[in-house]
Amino acid sequence: MELVEKNHLKINYPKGFYLVKQIIDELDPVDLLDMGAPKDEHDFLTADVLKILIDDRLEEVKQLLINAYSDYGFGVEKVVDEYKESFYKKIEDTTIKINSIYNAVKEEAILS
Repeated sequence: MELVEKNHLKINYPKGFYLVKQIIDELDPVDLLDMGAPKDEHDFLTADVLKILIDDRLEEVKQLLINAYSDYGFGVEKVVDEYKESFYKKIEDTTIKINSIYNAVKEEAILS
């Protein structure tokens, strides 16, 4: 996603962006926020998830989250076997949270 599209989503869907951002920041792939990264560190991922929700492609959320770890340089192949179950549970829990805000995001998209 390009910077222009991310900013468009952030400006035109502020409620949806905020709701998704809360969940993505809680997930905090590879703990960047915990290590002091800027608060907007995950805004591109947030925008990608928001776009998926707006476009009614909910089935893509889980794979996008898994791929995000690879984008940060820590793909699932680097997760030690003993932590894979925990990794996938974290992804599943986050996917459920994102799916739970779908209606709020769609309502805002319709009104925009």
